[in-house]
Amino acid sequence: MHRRRWIEDKRLDLATVFAIDLCAYTVMHNHYLVVLFIDKSRADNWCALLVMERWHQLFSVTVYSQGYIQGELLTAAEQANLDRSIALWRERLMNISLFMRIINEGIVHMANQEDD
Repeated sequence: MHRRRWIEDKRLDLATVFAIDLCAYTVMHNHYLVVLFIDKSRADNWCALLVMERWHQLFSVTVYSQGYIQGELLTAAEQANLDRSIALWRERLMNISLFMRIINEGIVHMANQEDD
């Protein structure tokens, strides 16, 4: 029963990072179901810094994004590289497969630790 809470908590936490709204869900004995809404207009309105902050809640900081966040001046090539990364991250923050993968990996990790 406590693992049901893990699933609920993980989905709710990730919904604050992704541009994906959790409309409904149910947790059964051996699986769960979700109804999701991809909010593309919300993600499209995120500034570059907000995309980076959300992405970095999930994955490691890159050299270019770290420099940008710290206020360093980037070369044109570095800025172009960062812009490409931001566009990719924005798309991935609307990706249901990635959303579900992160949920499932986190739950599997906690269950494996608990089960030893």
